Amino acid sequence: MIIDSHCHAWQLWPYQPAVSDSTSRSSIEQLLSNMDRHEVDQALVVCANISLNPLNNEYIFEQAKKFPQRLVQLADVDSYWSDTYHSKGADLRLQDVIDQFQLRGFTHYIAPDDSAGWLQSQEGLKFFAVAAVNNQLVSIAAPLSIIPAISEIAATFPNIPFLLHHMGLEIAPPNQCGSLDEIRQNLHSVISAANQPNIHLKMSGFHHIWPQRADFPYAELRFVTREIFDAFGPLRMHWGSDSPVSKQHITYAQSMDIFKLHFDFSTTNDLRLVFGDSLHQLINRCGVTQG
Repeated sequence: MIIDSHCHAWQLWPYQPAVSDSTSRSSIEQLLSNMDRHEVDQALVVCANISLNPLNNEYIFEQAKKFPQRLVQLADVDSYWSDTYHSKGADLRLQDVIDQFQLRGFTHYIAPDDSAGWLQSQEGLKFFAVAAVNNQLVSIAAPLSIIPAISEIAATFPNIPFLLHHMGLEIAPPNQCGSLDEIRQNLHSVISAANQPNIHLKMSGFHHIWPQRADFPYAELRFVTREIFDAFGPLRMHWGSDSPVSKQHITYAQSMDIFKLHFDFSTTNDLRLVFGDSLHQLINRCGVTQG
C-alpha cells in the first residue's frame, strides 16, 4: 500500500507570487489526480489555515467525508499563525477539534523562532494529554532547537506517535540554506531523537533544505536518507510528497523517485514500509473512524 504522509490541499493557492490557476492549483481534485496517476492509495492531508484559507480544516473535512478510503485529515490546531497560538485553553480547543472533525490525528506548527517553554509548561502537557486520551497521531513542525523537548514529551506520552515534518530538518529560503556540513550537523540533532521509539519522520522536503530547489534527485543529500535509515529504520520513515508546495520545484513522480534512488542500499520490503505499509498500520491504530 502506498500512502503520502505529507501533502496539502487548499481552495485557493495561498502563496506569493499570485498564480493564474489559483482556484485549481492546490485543490483536492489535483491531489487525487496525482494519487490516481501514481497509484497512491491514501494520503494524510496536513491542514493549514493560512492565507486565504482560514477554513482549511472544514474544507478537508468535507473532502475526507467524500473520499474516506483515500484521505485522512490532520486538522490544524493552534498553529503559530492562529490567534490562539500557545494561549490558555489549548487542551479544550484540541478536544473540540477532535470531536468536530472525528480525527485520527492533527497537525501543529511551532513558530520557527519559538522556544520549548510552552511545550513543557502545564498548558502544553495538558494539550498532549488530550492527544493521548484520544489516541491521536501528532504531525508536528518544529525548529531543531525544540527536538530535545519533543523527545521528552514523547517519553511522557509513549502511546502518541509523533511525526516530524520534512525529516525534522530546518526549512529555509534558498539563500539561507546551510552547507552540507551544516546539514550534517542538523541531522545529528534529528538522529538524537531516534532513541525515542514513538518519534517518526516524514521523508519529504529535500527542496526545503537545499539551495538548488529543483536539483532532482538531490544526489548530494543521499547521506541524509541513509543516516536516517540507520537511526530510525524503515518502520519510522514515511514518504511524503509535500504536494502541492513541492510542485514549484519537482513533480509528484519525482517526489517518489527521490527515495527509490536514494534507497539503493535497502531491500524491496524496506521500500514498501517507507512508502506506506508501516504508516497504514499506524493510522489504523489511531483515533476514530472518519465518515
